[in-house]
Amino acid sequence: VRGISVPYLKNTEEIWNLIENFLSLLIYPTLKPEMGEQLVKNLLFLSMRLYESPSDYPIPDASIRELENYRDPEIVDKIKKSNFSSLYYLLDKLSKIQKKDYFVLSRCVLQLYAALVTKIKKEDLSTFLEPLLEPVYRFQARTEKLDKQQKQLFRLSEDLHDMIKSSVDFTTFSGAYENIRRVSEEKSRKRKRMFMLEKVIDPETAATKKLKKHRRNREKKKLKRSHAQDSITRHKIIVKGGIK
Repeated sequence: VRGISVPYLKNTEEIWNLIENFLSLLIYPTLKPEMGEQLVKNLLFLSMRLYESPSDYPIPDASIRELENYRDPEIVDKIKKSNFSSLYYLLDKLSKIQKKDYFVLSRCVLQLYAALVTKIKKEDLSTFLEPLLEPVYRFQARTEKLDKQQKQLFRLSEDLHDMIKSSVDFTTFSGAYENIRRVSEEKSRKRKRMFMLEKVIDPETAATKKLKKHRRNREKKKLKRSHAQDSITRHKIIVKGGIK
């Protein structure tokens, strides 16, 4: 994206369209690292606009409705009440799409968050702790054997963990991290209970879901092996110029 001017960014609809376009690029399984790096720069620029002028870029109504459909009411309430609701919403969305766990996507999210930690004022940083720490917790909580790419992401998550921890007081940090752990474990237990119940009530559907999960995991591993060779062929989008 070349030469986006400041007047252009004063249009709320346009800035959110830009953000959605960048996020849609970010979740490509075959996203190239160099394109990912440019997307990080673009999203960092836009994130700082949301942070520095929160009242100029309110969350679109359609996005709020979408948020209410997929997010827990507790999180929705936090976003709405935040003094920086637009940036909080963006970070929450980034942490959600990071669950796809593509290597370049995960690395971009961690790098973007690390850059934001250095730019957001320390007195404001506590507002964003939970979305910033969500991907950190996911990597720190993994118990399976890590491959080379996963080890790289684990190290990045450790660096981000230490950056955030050193920037806020210990009680605030510990409270946010513990809340993420609690919510994650509750969701995991709920999924397991639902799966066990489904195995009894509808074993055929449960077996189909299990096969689909294994298939997704195989496809994800295949993508990880080939991501360096693959290229985005369906869309030819230039992102070399960045946002000025």
